[in-house]
Amino acid sequence: MGNPLRTAADMVGYNSKERAILYGGIITGALIPTIATRYVMFQDVNDTIEAEAFAWGISAISNLVNPLFYISTFAGFIAGTIGAANSQGKRLSKRNKLEDNLIDPTTTD
Repeated sequence: MGNPLRTAADMVGYNSKERAILYGGIITGALIPTIATRYVMFQDVNDTIEAEAFAWGISAISNLVNPLFYISTFAGFIAGTIGAANSQGKRLSKRNKLEDNLIDPTTTD
């Protein structure tokens, strides 16, 4: 079946840079609530590596039931899609402009 995100990116014709923008938005949207949860819930935890690991683990697990995690991830998806679409529009505009400037070799002046 394959990766549904890659399939969707292929359907709209995104190149590697545009896919990176899209995936970067999704990843950023997913990480922001985890980082915020870690530093809001566990402000005083920075003594040992075990305490840090516990704080990050609980933050990551607690976000799986937090609706804001999914809203933020979706917002990251939207932001990534907008960025990728803008990049694709610039790329296609540049390509069309270059194609319009080509001289047809079969015509003579």
